[in-house]
Amino acid sequence: MKIKSQSRILSLLLVVVMIAGMVPFSAVTANAAEGTVEVSTWEELKRALEYTTNCSVVKVVADIETKDLNGHTGLHQDNIIFMTMEMDKVLDLNGHTVNAYVKYYSEVGQGYLINIRHKDARLTIRDSVGGGALIGEFNQEFYYQFINVDGGTLVMESGTVKMLCPSKDNQYMKCAISVPVQRSLTAARY
Repeated sequence: MKIKSQSRILSLLLVVVMIAGMVPFSAVTANAAEGTVEVSTWEELKRALEYTTNCSVVKVVADIETKDLNGHTGLHQDNIIFMTMEMDKVLDLNGHTVNAYVKYYSEVGQGYLINIRHKDARLTIRDSVGGGALIGEFNQEFYYQFINVDGGTLVMESGTVKMLCPSKDNQYMKCAISVPVQRSLTAARY
């Protein structure tokens, strides 16, 4: 009888551990009532923008700096944000700066940091407080853009998107936003 009791307790403990393992543990803070996810790191920003979560607003709650990532070389290929599904997201800079640093071009082969790829993906950039910015900082001369609109829509309501990189000549394209002729960019005026 004692062995059966121990076996049941062990089984119950195993079930509790398995259920606890299924609960997602993340530093991303979600506010379900408003559909808002708060982010304070590039990884959280990437996760919130890439996947169709239950949020429609991604709110930056602290300045984000990426220079210390990947052994102090900044963003690499696996850090690039790809919006490859149908989604409608608002990125609220909330008065904060997102400084996306890339030391070596070869680490981000495409030359962009956010790619709106799906035809039904829409990203709206807003700064509800003022002073917020997306800053792409590249350490080498080459083709760069912070946001590439490859298949969806980008709406720029407020905030700043800019590039910092060596500019020895005009041989290479350096722009904050790249939009092919057949794609859509809307800039709101207030």
